[in-house]
Amino acid sequence: MKKSTNIQQQTSIFLGAFLSSKGLQNITRHRFLLSALLLFCLGTTTASAAPSFSNLDGTPAFTENGDPVTLDADVSIADTSLDLLNSGNGNYDGASVSISRNGGTNADDVLAVPTGGNITVTGGPDGGGSISESGNTIATIANAGDDDEITISFTDANGTTPTTALVNEIIQAVTYQNSSDAPDSSVQLDWTFSDGANDDTGSTTVAITAVNDAPTWLLLGLDNTYNITDSGSLELNSPFNVATAVVDG
Repeated sequence: MKKSTNIQQQTSIFLGAFLSSKGLQNITRHRFLLSALLLFCLGTTTASAAPSFSNLDGTPAFTENGDPVTLDADVSIADTSLDLLNSGNGNYDGASVSISRNGGTNADDVLAVPTGGNITVTGGPDGGGSISESGNTIATIANAGDDDEITISFTDANGTTPTTALVNEIIQAVTYQNSSDAPDSSVQLDWTFSDGANDDTGSTTVAITAVNDAPTWLLLGLDNTYNITDSGSLELNSPFNVATAVVDG
């Protein structure tokens, strides 16, 4: 993995400097120090620090038929191994974050990443798209069949590095909307962040306020005529089969 390679390179530089300063003839004298250093390096390169969410505590509230709401404007992710890369600015190449409804995906859920700040979203933004910074793609967006589950995968293959700051900006921008005319009163969305070796998980609960949609007239007589008055009532000019449709179920 890239983080292990980076640590190995730094270790090689340190060992080279150490041997140059002490001389090969003194390796035996310093064998205990070298043994401890090598054991540390082996432990570091074989174990990857797990990512960790912070401030994943948003309390978004969505109103039926309303605009999308931001899930958590100050959530952040930290990964000791990845944050050390790129001169300490972080490189999250190969990492990903997924968000979906607890208990199984639901077609009423719409998860998206809007354009804003340092990021530009194209080809979506609710799936099958990409996220760019400075004109270069730093992440791709995918979902499971619809907009109800979103996975954002980060890459440094296009000339711009997905730094710690950019990754946090992206996950802080994720929005939720519900397309149902009879939504649940709340929805729990589960987050999973993977650095390619280890995961961290968390959740956000979206409170949903339903709106009592007005019933609509359903006219079953196609050849008959009718008038709708200024007050909204229905005047039939000839016999009609009429029913009302209640959209809230």
